[in-house]
Amino acid sequence: MLERVHESHLGIVKCKERARDVMYWPGMAKEIEDVVMKCSVCNKFKRNNTKEPLVSHEIPDRAWAKVGVDLFHYNQGDYLMCLLKPQIHENAHKNIKDRQLKQKHYFDRGAKHLPTLEEGEKVRVKVKDNWQPATVLKSHDTPRSFVIKTPDGNTYRRNRRHLLKTREKTFTTQSSPHPEDYDPGERQPAERDASFQIPASSPVKVSAPPTVNEEVVKRSRVGRVIKPPSPEDLFDGGLNEEVKPHTALPKAEEEGETGCHSAKR
Repeated sequence: MLERVHESHLGIVKCKERARDVMYWPGMAKEIEDVVMKCSVCNKFKRNNTKEPLVSHEIPDRAWAKVGVDLFHYNQGDYLMCLLKPQIHENAHKNIKDRQLKQKHYFDRGAKHLPTLEEGEKVRVKVKDNWQPATVLKSHDTPRSFVIKTPDGNTYRRNRRHLLKTREKTFTTQSSPHPEDYDPGERQPAERDASFQIPASSPVKVSAPPTVNEEVVKRSRVGRVIKPPSPEDLFDGGLNEEVKPHTALPKAEEEGETGCHSAKR
């Protein structure tokens, strides 16, 4: 049942909602969470880790107190760069510290600490867009850094944000290529047997497609036939209609009508 719940590779929350609609047993949520965390397909294409709280740098007491390279070569000689201690404003250190605290306050919104990793733990490391399997060797002296070993035998140092904690005990050695990384040119064509001959196929009779009656009678909702107007009616404009001569009414009728109208007024 757990395999059917996670058949479409949904997340932990969606798998729990799907299972609660049809079944229940004690400890079901914990077992579903364990199955999803051990799924190699879901772990390979999982989203990135959330950001961790900001770790601010230490503020030096003077300029050039912390440098990457303090030796330089000039005119066939090596020199050490030294500067006199300049006068620093008394509020400079405090202003920089306040600015760092303000940056940390806004950066830590939505950030959380990631769980720690132990030596020998199976994890996944971020490589391009996928999470590849690796093993934690030890934690580095630098904060949030770990030394890991990949299945090909190489050793790397990676930040905690680029390591994914999983519950997988073993990793598959061979996996199917990703659709984007797959190169169809690497595929070699299969060899054909010279003795094998394809028999000639008999001619296939192709039937003509059925004709469609273009003159479709259109009817209204009542059932009356709708006849479209002919081109002569559209462009004639009523010029060919017979003009009937106007017949004048008799004078007596005109006077009678006039009298009636005047009486009404």
